[in-house]
Amino acid sequence: MENNLFTIDLDVKLKFYPPLGDLVNANAKELKLTKDNQKINACYLTFEVDYVTYKLIEFKELFQLRSDLKGAKIGGDFDQNQPLKITAIINPDLLEYLQDYTVNNKKITEYFQSILEDKGDKNSPFLQTNNWGTLSVKQDKNGQEIGYRTFWDYLNPSQLFSQQKDVVDDLISETMISFLQETRESENLGLNNPEILKSTQELLNNLLKKTPTDSNDNQQSAANAMAQLLINSTYSQLSDLIENEIGDEPELFMETVLEELLLEENSTPILSTAVEFFKEEDWEFEKVEHQSKTILRAFFQGKNDRLVCLLEVKEKLQQLIFYSISSIKIPEENRKDICEFLMRVNHFLTIGNFDLDFNDGEIRFRTSIDVEGSQIDTALVKNIVYTNVLTMDKYLSGVISLIETNDSIENILHKI
Repeated sequence: MENNLFTIDLDVKLKFYPPLGDLVNANAKELKLTKDNQKINACYLTFEVDYVTYKLIEFKELFQLRSDLKGAKIGGDFDQNQPLKITAIINPDLLEYLQDYTVNNKKITEYFQSILEDKGDKNSPFLQTNNWGTLSVKQDKNGQEIGYRTFWDYLNPSQLFSQQKDVVDDLISETMISFLQETRESENLGLNNPEILKSTQELLNNLLKKTPTDSNDNQQSAANAMAQLLINSTYSQLSDLIENEIGDEPELFMETVLEELLLEENSTPILSTAVEFFKEEDWEFEKVEHQSKTILRAFFQGKNDRLVCLLEVKEKLQQLIFYSISSIKIPEENRKDICEFLMRVNHFLTIGNFDLDFNDGEIRFRTSIDVEGSQIDTALVKNIVYTNVLTMDKYLSGVISLIETNDSIENILHKI
C-alpha cells in the first residue's frame, strides 16, 4: 500500500503543556500527514524553540526526548543564539481525532491551525508534551545542518501497526542494531566493547521502565510491546554480531559483563563525576584553583543574561555546590526592592535559593546536594545544574522589570 504525504506550512506560535511545570513556548513551522487509503497513519510536527527552551526540554525529557534514545550528534555544538528545530511524531492512538478530515486537506489545515495557535484549547491532546515523540533535533549553523536523530526516527512507530508480529520483530531488531552501531561508531566503540553492552541493557530497561502502559489492562501499549520485542530479539542479534570476536558463547559473555557492570559499586569522586557531566553535555568548562580548592567554571547563555557558573566540591563533607552568578549589578537605590523580590521567590522555591550582595549588588543562585552515604552520578549533577540556571534565568526577567519599570513586586511575580 502506498502512503500519500500531505504537508502543511505553518507559522503559528503555540504553547505546549507538560505534565508539570512551565509551559513550553514554540513556533510551529510544518505539519506532515501520511495517508494510506485515505486513512491517516502518521502525523509529524516540526517546531522551533530557542536554546534555553531546548535545554529545558532536554533536562525534563519532554516530548519523550530521553538521553538514552539520542543518536550521534553531527556537526558540532548547537549555537546558543540560534533557534533549534524539533521534529516530533504524535502518539498513534490520537490519529482517530483526524480521520474526519482525511478527504479535505483544507479542513485539516484549518483544524490544526485552530488547535495549535496561542489561543488553542489547553486540554487538546495535541498540545500535551507527553503525546509527542521527538524524532530529531536540528539547527542551521553557518549554512550547515547540525544535530541528531533519536531512536524513534530510526524506527518510525507508524510502521508497526500494519505489520505482522514476525515482521515487526525483525524491523525493531534491525533498527536497534543500526541505532547502536551508528551511535557507538561515532564514539569509536566496537560492538564487543562493554560500554555498548551496558548501553544496550540500559536502553532496554529504560524503555520498559519509563514508557506508560495502556489504560486498557487487556492491551499492552505500543511502546511496551516495542520494548518487549527489543528484549526478545535484539539481544540475540547483538550476540551474533560479536560472536567472531568473543568466541562460541557470546550470550554468556554478555551476561557476565552486564552483571559485573550493573552491580559494580560507584566509587567515582564527586569532582570526577562533575567533570564527566560537563563532558557529556559538551559544555565547555575550566578548572580554577581558589584558596586551595578546585572549582569548575563555565558559562550559560540564558534568555535574560549570560551567567557565570561555578561548581564547588567538598569531598570530605561529600557535598556539591553549584552557583550561577548574574552579570547584572543591582543599582544601590534598587537593592531593597530586589532583596524583597528575591526573598518572596525564595519562599516558594523547593530547590535552591537566591542571594544578593548588598555591597556590590551581585545576584547569585545556589543549589547543592549532600551525597554522604549514597552514590552520585551525572544524572544527579545534571539535576542540580539545570535546575539552577533555568531558575536563575526565569526570575532575572523580574529583576530587570523591577529596575526598568515602576511595576509592583506583586504584579511582576504574577506575570512570571
